[in-house]
Amino acid sequence: MSANPAAAPIPLQIPPHSIDAEQAVLGGLLIDNGAFDKIGDVVTEGDFYRDDHRRIFRHISRLIEKSKPADVVTVDEAIRTSEDKDKAGGMTYLAALAGNTPSAHNVRRYAEIVHENAERRAIQAAAMSLHDRAGRGDLEDAATELAERVAAIRPKGAQWRVLDLEALSKLDPERPNFLIPDWMPAGYSCLIAGHGGAGKSAIALFLAVCMAAGILFFGLEVARRRVMFLSCEDRESVLHWRLARICSFLGVTLADLSGWLVIVDMVGKDSVLWQRDPRGGGTLTPAYEMLKRRMKAEGIEALFVDGISDTFAGNENDRGDVKRYNNALLALIPADGGLLLVGHVNRATAGNSSTGEGYSGSTGWNNVPRARWYLRPEMSQGDGEEQPTKTGRLVLDLQKSNLGRADQSMRFAWDEDAHLFLGELVESSRFDRQHQDRTEQAAIRRAMKESAAYVPGAMTGPRTAYHVLAQRPEFPASLRGAGRAETRRFWRHVETLRAMRHIDESSIARADRHQVRTLVLTDEGLRACGE
Repeated sequence: MSANPAAAPIPLQIPPHSIDAEQAVLGGLLIDNGAFDKIGDVVTEGDFYRDDHRRIFRHISRLIEKSKPADVVTVDEAIRTSEDKDKAGGMTYLAALAGNTPSAHNVRRYAEIVHENAERRAIQAAAMSLHDRAGRGDLEDAATELAERVAAIRPKGAQWRVLDLEALSKLDPERPNFLIPDWMPAGYSCLIAGHGGAGKSAIALFLAVCMAAGILFFGLEVARRRVMFLSCEDRESVLHWRLARICSFLGVTLADLSGWLVIVDMVGKDSVLWQRDPRGGGTLTPAYEMLKRRMKAEGIEALFVDGISDTFAGNENDRGDVKRYNNALLALIPADGGLLLVGHVNRATAGNSSTGEGYSGSTGWNNVPRARWYLRPEMSQGDGEEQPTKTGRLVLDLQKSNLGRADQSMRFAWDEDAHLFLGELVESSRFDRQHQDRTEQAAIRRAMKESAAYVPGAMTGPRTAYHVLAQRPEFPASLRGAGRAETRRFWRHVETLRAMRHIDESSIARADRHQVRTLVLTDEGLRACGE
């Protein structure tokens, strides 16, 4: 008679761990304290499976963080004078750890193994705790809680990466890589902003098709990438209508884009990817985890998010929230991929056609993206003041490009035959640039003339000539925004006006008798203001 299977003992399952890897990490640190810098972003005390290893790692870390040597003798002394006495193996075990580890060369890989096993144990524990709930049929709640617990186990905040300068010294530096030269850097976020209904979504979708097909974007070269487009504003029917017209104009079919373009209709769905945690910091949502899995499965290299207000549940005026949201999305793309965020501007910004601040909320929306585009109505000159054109054309300004050349534009006009906004690069002629320079220099002179406060000559610090003059209504709108391009151009104009002898340097004595260098208009500069 065969044995009763039900009576057979169930083998004990030991949680995932690697004693060898844990010993190699501790031994590597004991023989080379400098190895701590290689693993500080990988492993923590709680990642070790064995209790004595957690205690040993704790004391090694404390000594190194205090810039004290952490060897067999000093670590043993620290343990013996603490609450961990007789709980970490003693001098004999520490000596064995150091003696059995030949070098600290591979310590980072050993630390990764320790951390990966800790993640496996945490995920198993989370799954077991939800086992009964799933068995009762609470599938939705169980799935949501599991995703949240896994997100907590593997937070997606960017880990620090310490550059190996010795290794880099042996390599030739590479130029920054772009998906669109100057306009869209690879591996970073790019923001396109404009007033609601301005046409941002349609232009972003057009670009997504161009990138998926490897087709020029109105004269601009586009690197081909597998693209995912998150549509939080337009449903499937509208997306289909727009895609059909874009493909017809570009001479491709929807079938040609299969495997290269993934469109996700998120209207009416839970689209929030990042939200503020009431306890501090932020939280990645189940929608984020679902997006991550889908992007990995599809091999997505570029992510288009339309739009920010639907996926970001933080405070737009908090730079920390803005940074964490951007970093969470950047973690989803490869180093040669792309991230395009579509956002709105407020009413005041939308009504100013010459603004240099094409974004709303915290300056983080300007500082974090490496490139920023602003879509606005084209304005015409009339009676000395700008008035909206009657052609309905749009202008897309490249207001910021940290890794390329900014101050570029594209002009879009509605084409009835194509039923699309079609664009063209706006080539700035030498005459146009000279005219803009003269206009901005004249406005700087007027701002200096009308300023009641002294104009400091400092180029850096909390109070510079730019800071003071930018508050004046006479200051040119095209130089506002305090971006690098605007401030560089301002100081170039100051040097030109100085060379023209329209501006000179002087000094004043403050109340504390400290002499402050200032900029003043010369008589010639004052006469030029009367032109």
